[in-house]
Amino acid sequence: MKEYLIAGLVIFIAGITVLVGIFIFARSIKGDTIDRQAIFQGMAINSEMDIYNIMHTMANSKIVAADGKVSKILEINSTECTELKVIINELNYKDKEYLLKVLNTWGKNDFSLAVDEHNYLWGKLGGTIGKAIALKQ
Repeated sequence: MKEYLIAGLVIFIAGITVLVGIFIFARSIKGDTIDRQAIFQGMAINSEMDIYNIMHTMANSKIVAADGKVSKILEINSTECTELKVIINELNYKDKEYLLKVLNTWGKNDFSLAVDEHNYLWGKLGGTIGKAIALKQ
């Protein structure tokens, strides 16, 4: 019985250590650069333009483009929405309120405005190809 308790305690401590390591990695801040590349498929976050790029890539998963050309796609899920909200709040972007509103909506699985949200983000990035015209069915 004592061996099982010791083994269980060792496994529990190892699990906590791994979770703490993951948390520290996910929350590490280097100046203005937040290192969350694993979550965002290697996309760095160094500026507000990077936030637009990531959110645009997420919006691409919900839209149909006028010319049929949709670039990179990142599926929207609550992890990405939560992490982006933390980043936006930490770095206090000038477009903060709009970006948080969009992420809160997406976090509730409401993509009814994704065409307009996509085109807003696409416009901030100087988009010329792939303007959204409809939601994916």
